[in-house]
Amino acid sequence: LGLEHKLISGLFTQVFPNGLVDVDNNIKHTISYFSAAYQVSNLFDVELGLRAERYDNQKKFDELSPRFVAKYRLSSDENLKYATGKYVQFLHRIPRVFFTDIWTSSDVYQNASHSIHHVLGYQKNFSDYSFEAEVYSKSYTNVYRFNKFTYRIEPDNTMENGNAIYTTSKGLFDRGDGNSQGIELFLRKEKGAILGTLGYSLAETEMKFDGINQGKSFSPRHDRTH
Repeated sequence: LGLEHKLISGLFTQVFPNGLVDVDNNIKHTISYFSAAYQVSNLFDVELGLRAERYDNQKKFDELSPRFVAKYRLSSDENLKYATGKYVQFLHRIPRVFFTDIWTSSDVYQNASHSIHHVLGYQKNFSDYSFEAEVYSKSYTNVYRFNKFTYRIEPDNTMENGNAIYTTSKGLFDRGDGNSQGIELFLRKEKGAILGTLGYSLAETEMKFDGINQGKSFSPRHDRTH
């Protein structure tokens, strides 16, 4: 059980040809959460959690995010695990082609991002090693990227030289949805003089943005199959 309250100052400044983005926000973020574990039997454990949030940045966002984890012991050294949950993100990572990615905040023009996770895992312990395999599926709603046609947006103000000034995020970003799925394998050596982990992942991510790529899904720049 816990409670947090944060006061956040968000500043986003971007200079581009014939214009300037200068967005300055004062944000309030309140979080409460609890979790409870229950042993159904000697072989079966469950854990429940709930996270409640209010995010206030020109617009109030109220979110409830439930979590659930179940673990079943197949034997003394084998476990099967399933986890699912809803995850909410109020800060959005905006990719840029030639520069470091930036972060921007949910507000009147950007909704909170949501993701639903499903993860199924298997673990087995050996004398000196452990093996773990996970299969996962994740869906995303309200992810954002830069709008390449910002020059078509009516500016909030103008400089003396006529260049545009944008003091809100209205129209600056394209909204999209996405999903990813994959499998991850890990072999760990946990005892002895030499320790280490060997891992392999096979994954696929697809995104779809409003008005981009004729409404068809595509793989984002950060997607890595292996």
